[in-house]
Amino acid sequence: MTKKVFKRISIKGVLLAAALAAVLIAQAGISMASITFDGILVNEVGTASMDGANAQLTSGAGQAGAVWAVDPISTTSSFSETFSFSLTYAAPLPPYTTSEITTQADGITLAFQSTSNTALGGGGASLGVGGIPNAAGSAIQTWSNNRVGFFGAGQDPAIIYPSTPGSTLADYIKPAPTGLDLGNTSLLTGTETVSYNATTDTLTMTGTISDGTNVYNVSDTLSINLDLLYGANMYVGFTGGSGLGGSVQEITSWSGTNLATVPEPSTLLFLLGPSLIGLAAIRRKFKK
Repeated sequence: MTKKVFKRISIKGVLLAAALAAVLIAQAGISMASITFDGILVNEVGTASMDGANAQLTSGAGQAGAVWAVDPISTTSSFSETFSFSLTYAAPLPPYTTSEITTQADGITLAFQSTSNTALGGGGASLGVGGIPNAAGSAIQTWSNNRVGFFGAGQDPAIIYPSTPGSTLADYIKPAPTGLDLGNTSLLTGTETVSYNATTDTLTMTGTISDGTNVYNVSDTLSINLDLLYGANMYVGFTGGSGLGGSVQEITSWSGTNLATVPEPSTLLFLLGPSLIGLAAIRRKFKK
């Protein structure tokens, strides 16, 4: 009888320990359903998946993918996001062949939005972000668009903006630097830093893009009130889209302000410790 009681209590103890551990992990901001990219908890959406250590948004033609940080960040504080990327030409959609379509498409974004951490927009020139309500951010457009810069809230990158600024910066994405043809380059690599000044409500972007031969500097600014647009918090992540022209589009590194990170193993042990100690105490009590 004692063994049966001990067995039942042992099972209950295990379940209790597991439940308590789950609660502690949840309170620590660890999402068991999410993956880790560069130490940041993220959700993969659409065609996005991990390619080794890289977050791959698209792997070919006719795709749309996104990677969002699981936890939102504050819009009332200044922040900075730095990332690196790799865009590689891939085969076009059939019946087109590599001799018929030789340009990669369509590009990626570092995006901000308040819809959800699983949001996804349209593919092709919409870059996986067009269609997400009030999404804004920094775009790298390949194909014939050949543009690098900010897009404003709710602006679909598929729309080709004029080559000179419009009445507001929110209606404008800058052309790529002269000499850098994003669509006709089989491999593009680079780095961007996007910073937000919460006092002046200004986004600033600086970075470099390499076509394998030359390195080009890129930069842009955008006046935008993220607090007014999204409320106190918003989601930050990356989107990508491809159309007839294929592209393997990857984010190869990411670091940023206020992004949730995966706890060190010692932290996990600290969280699980009380549950394990409690279970051990139950076992000792009923062995006596």
